[in-house]
Amino acid sequence: MVSVALIPSTQDTAKFNSMEGSEIYGNPPYLKISYIAPKNIQITNIEVPEIAWKGEETEIAVTVNNSDEIDYSGFNLTVSVDGSIIYENTSFSIGASEGKTVSILWTPEELGTHEVSVILKDEDGVLLSQEVREVTVGAIVPIQEIQSNTTNGDASAYVDVLVKTRGFVTALDHWTTSYGAHRYGFFIQNGTGPWRGIFVYTYDKVPTYNDSSPVKVGDVVEVVGTVKESSGLTEISYVSSITKLDSNDSVEIPRTSCSQDWRSLSRAVGKCSRRGQRRQSC
Repeated sequence: MVSVALIPSTQDTAKFNSMEGSEIYGNPPYLKISYIAPKNIQITNIEVPEIAWKGEETEIAVTVNNSDEIDYSGFNLTVSVDGSIIYENTSFSIGASEGKTVSILWTPEELGTHEVSVILKDEDGVLLSQEVREVTVGAIVPIQEIQSNTTNGDASAYVDVLVKTRGFVTALDHWTTSYGAHRYGFFIQNGTGPWRGIFVYTYDKVPTYNDSSPVKVGDVVEVVGTVKESSGLTEISYVSSITKLDSNDSVEIPRTSCSQDWRSLSRAVGKCSRRGQRRQSC
């Protein structure tokens, strides 16, 4: 910031010359120009998970770095999601040559992709730094909820929503398209009864866990992916994570294989997509 002032006398000149960052020009009345260096404070990092889950507490960590050799206080630090403030500190302070990290807990309630914005202003309201990140909020839901919660005919209410669900692997699937491409997937099921199974479509990749070991029938798994409808059948596609669980506590092992029954039926009828599972079956 630059300020300009007229100094009427030599006596005043001596006083102003003692001020750091000031220059005096000409003869009386003198022209005094003062320069105030900008504050070297930046938001250097925002740690926001790429995926958060609806209803679950999520940590956002903001790091601010002060490169100046003086302390600052009275700053305003705000964190907002889609324009709504979830954290505000109107007396943010930071020491000389200090890096400070602030952790904020946020519980998302809306599904979809959201913008997290962090803004730092000085005591005069001057913008010092701003950073933006995106986070996708998904739903942790059982298979039955994905399959039975319908809003558009037979389509799932979770279409195009990122979900995390668990199930018992009942069958692996592999087929070749009319143009020779290989396609893969597997069926999972949680319990026995209507709407308890779903197909997990891994496209051109053999189903493997995050550690690259193969998915096997009989495994209990946790899957993260996006719900899609294909040929009128609900499936989990765009799979980002498949984890083998050590415990069966969260999954009801089916007495019969709904997926296997449906595969047999589809072959017998000869007109059903193998990439899915009828919501009304089992």
